Amino acid sequence: MNIYRLPCLLFCFFSLSACVFLDIACQDTAVPLHPKKINASLHLTNAVNISHTYYENTVEDPEPNRIPQTPLLGTKALIGISPEADLVLNLACGSGTSRISLFDSSTTSTTTRWESFHLKLGVKYLLSQKGKSYVSVLPSLYLANALDSGTRWSNQDYKFKYNAKGIEGQLLITHLASKHFNATLAGRIQANHVQKILDGERYGPHFTANYGIRGNVQISAGPIYLMPEFGMELMPIVNGSSDIVPIVSLGFGVSL
Repeated sequence: MNIYRLPCLLFCFFSLSACVFLDIACQDTAVPLHPKKINASLHLTNAVNISHTYYENTVEDPEPNRIPQTPLLGTKALIGISPEADLVLNLACGSGTSRISLFDSSTTSTTTRWESFHLKLGVKYLLSQKGKSYVSVLPSLYLANALDSGTRWSNQDYKFKYNAKGIEGQLLITHLASKHFNATLAGRIQANHVQKILDGERYGPHFTANYGIRGNVQISAGPIYLMPEFGMELMPIVNGSSDIVPIVSLGFGVSL
C-alpha cells in the first residue's frame, strides 16, 4: 500500500464537499440591448465554492488557504427595459457524485453527492457613451443554496446544507471595434452572507467579500455571438489566507 494514498484521497474527498458553487463570470458588455429587446445565452465556467471563504476548522474545511472550483453551466437573459437599461437574470445549477476507496475495501470508502443552485438578478445601466466606447454599471443581488450528503468510511452518513446571499457590483467598459467585434474590461466586487448547517449544527451567518477583473471579446455573426472570457478573482478567506483563482468562461448567445 502506498503510504501517501490516504492523505491524498482524504484531500480529494473533502475538496468535493462543502459546495455553494457560484457562477461569477461576467459574460456581458457595457453596450445596452436597445434597439433589440432580448438576449439569451449559455456559458460554461469554473465556478467558485463561496462557502470556503470562511474557515471554520470543521470536518468540511480541509484547509484555510484554498478555494475549490468546479465546471458549471450557466444561463443568462437580458431584457431591454429602456434605451439605457437592461434587466439581467443569471441562473446556474450543478450536481455531482463521487466514490473513493481508501484501502480497496468497501468499509473504507466514501460516497458523496452535491447539488448547488445560484440565482442572480440585476440591472445594467449605461453611464456614458463617447463614440464607440461605452461605460455601464451592473449592480445585482443573488441567492444560492446547496446540499452535500453521502456516506463516509465505516458507513457513517453525513448531511451538510449551505445558504448564501449577497450583493455584487460590476463596472463594464466596452469598445466597439466593428459590428462584428467588441472588447470589454470589467471590474467587480461582491459581498457574501454565508451560513452552514453541518450534520444539524449551525455555523454562521458569516460575512465575506471577494474582488476581481474580467476581460472578454464578443465575436458576432448576425444575431448570434461567441464570447470567450478570462479573469482573476481575489478570494480572502476569513480565519485563513487568501486565494487568487482564475475565472475562465466561454459563452454562446443570441440577441433578438
